[in-house]
Amino acid sequence: MKKILLIVFILTASMAVWAVSSTISTFRAFSNGANITVQWSTTDESNLKGFEIQRSGDNSAFKKVASVDANGKISDYKYVDEDALLKQGDNDPQVQSGKIYSYRIKSIFNDGNEELSESISVTHQTNSIRRTWGMIKELFR
Repeated sequence: MKKILLIVFILTASMAVWAVSSTISTFRAFSNGANITVQWSTTDESNLKGFEIQRSGDNSAFKKVASVDANGKISDYKYVDEDALLKQGDNDPQVQSGKIYSYRIKSIFNDGNEELSESISVTHQTNSIRRTWGMIKELFR
């Protein structure tokens, strides 16, 4: 009897792992000194409505920065985050070099379910001219 229960448990656990497969196969982010580019690829979009790109400056409080509709087939996606201006915080216009941002992607399904990707971090480095331009732009926002 114990062997049968063990086999049933193993089969159930295996099916649960198989049923909860991620739709995102690759996910990366990088800084080119001006913007941060977030790229990802999918494995299955049959029940997928879209994606929500989220950013955090401290890897804990993530905020939505963009939404992207799903293509309906296996695809590669790219989002360029032009608003990551190396700010110390949302209310602090002081631009700093070397700010580390974390990104994650929320997959939103047609049935209302959601799935979060792992978070990845990227260091956003800029030169002094770009930092100065960022501070000037903040004065007019």
